[in-house]
Amino acid sequence: MNKKPFLASLAGLCARNPWRVVSIWAIVFIAAGVLSATGLSSVLNNEFSLTGDFDSVVGLEVLNDSSLGESVGITETIVIQSVDGTRVDDPAFREHSQMVTDDVRLKMGEWEGTGPSAPPDMLALSQGEPQSNYVLNYYEIQDVLSNPAAQAIAQQSGQLDQIEGLVSEDGTTLLLPVVIHSDEYAIGEYIDVVEQFDTDRFEVTTIGNLSINEVYQELIVEELIQAELFGVPIAVIVLLIVFGSLVAPVVPLILGVMSVVIALGAVTILGQFGELQIFVQNMITMLGLAIGIDYSLFLV
Repeated sequence: MNKKPFLASLAGLCARNPWRVVSIWAIVFIAAGVLSATGLSSVLNNEFSLTGDFDSVVGLEVLNDSSLGESVGITETIVIQSVDGTRVDDPAFREHSQMVTDDVRLKMGEWEGTGPSAPPDMLALSQGEPQSNYVLNYYEIQDVLSNPAAQAIAQQSGQLDQIEGLVSEDGTTLLLPVVIHSDEYAIGEYIDVVEQFDTDRFEVTTIGNLSINEVYQELIVEELIQAELFGVPIAVIVLLIVFGSLVAPVVPLILGVMSVVIALGAVTILGQFGELQIFVQNMITMLGLAIGIDYSLFLV
């Protein structure tokens, strides 16, 4: 006697036990949703590398290759550029730079549970001693270097040229190196603090892996939301036209959403054994809604 194919037997078993099958899938769906909601972000990383001669790539390479970057462990760099040609030696430039510095240090102090973060100990810094979160302010460094003994130490350590390199050749752009050592920090809050000083006279921004990754992740989340806002309604309209009823399109949509959630749960488990790029969320959403709905459409 010929045996039924496996899929035919499985389909018959599901047809004979509809509520058990639905219950099992509901349990799997809920478990996958809880798993992905609580653990997905911890198994995804947004590390990436850019190729080409983009200004941001060249700038980061210069900072990473400089002896100053090696000695202090720069994680972010605040860039202040005058729009109207105001030079670094202008009191207005110093005042604006000091306001940026003070507010960033205040935010760092909140992370550490203390008052405003103090300026770094330049002597300890020149000797490579680790310090907590801090901001290097060019004007404060110049005040310290007004002391001949401090200037001799900076010259001996080879950092004097790097300090002068914080100012552009035309004198209209200034860099404020930022070091974030502690694990307790909110990079989004830091970016907000810096960008509030972006005015019509001074352009203020921050560059670095932390801020790039933060903005990168925000864009991915926004794209996912936009994909759902535009994709799902269009899919509903197409299904309504194809089926000509309001009830039938619900089945493909439910199957598509379930496939996305269950796949995210599976990815959360797989992420425990290897690194996964954050793009996997976009891929699963697009494939789940597109292929999931299409195939369920064929079946229905």
